[in-house]
Amino acid sequence: MLVRCVDRHAYPMYGRLADAKEAGKLKTLVAQELTGAEHWQSGIAGEEGGLCAVASAFAGEEYYEVNEDVQDAAGEFLNCVNGLFAAAKGMRNVELELMPPEFLENGMAEGSSSLIMPFGIRGAEVNFIVTIQKDGR
Repeated sequence: MLVRCVDRHAYPMYGRLADAKEAGKLKTLVAQELTGAEHWQSGIAGEEGGLCAVASAFAGEEYYEVNEDVQDAAGEFLNCVNGLFAAAKGMRNVELELMPPEFLENGMAEGSSSLIMPFGIRGAEVNFIVTIQKDGR
């Protein structure tokens, strides 16, 4: 989705599984919960302008510092990604509801495991994080 909908020059880097402590250290991110038959949380964390790069490419405007417009644009992109994921799960009779995206300055909720997938975009690095909650709600 990042390459197709945001910037065709974005490129994936080496992803990794992380424990809750490492995923919780990623700051300045937009996150969204998916609840229902399963409980997921995904987010976009951007150090050194990563969120601004995603928001600028997705919204078609240039942003240089994280503000409400950047949060909204990054949240809308995340909502699109998660909407496709929830629709695919729904086709398998797994119902998920998307909660509104929110801006978190202190990292994501702790889960049993997280996938952190870094991407290079417009000279910045952004991390896409997916966590399934350990209680499996």
